[in-house]
Amino acid sequence: MREILFRGKRVENGEWVYGYYAKYRNIFSEDYTAILQFDKEDGGVVYSDGVTAVIPETVGQYTGLTDKNGKKIFEGDIVFYDVFGCMRKRVVKFSTECGSCGCCGDPFEGAGFMALGVDLNVSEVIGNIYDNPELWEGEQ
Repeated sequence: MREILFRGKRVENGEWVYGYYAKYRNIFSEDYTAILQFDKEDGGVVYSDGVTAVIPETVGQYTGLTDKNGKKIFEGDIVFYDVFGCMRKRVVKFSTECGSCGCCGDPFEGAGFMALGVDLNVSEVIGNIYDNPELWEGEQ
């Protein structure tokens, strides 16, 4: 069973928050996307900070995988990785539209990490498309 975890950037200051993904409706305002944060001590919910409004475009799910440094890999991360001895850089994303990496040209779509022989022991998260867009510009 893999850990279900999301992250998103706070609306008010752009800091990352981690926890459950939620859509909220406030009777005094419009609907908003939020992260219900975890308590770092016991894994419970932090009710004092509780529901944190996040920028919807920055919300990404944890893949259940970690890089060579033990860093969790999320959607939107830019990963430098090894596929059968060839180093590549890609943005992590989930996709159900493509059945194989050959038709998409992106190993994170369709077949995924394991089916392509990606060695996570040498893979590394080098940033993400929200904080480090310059790492990905021109790579698409």
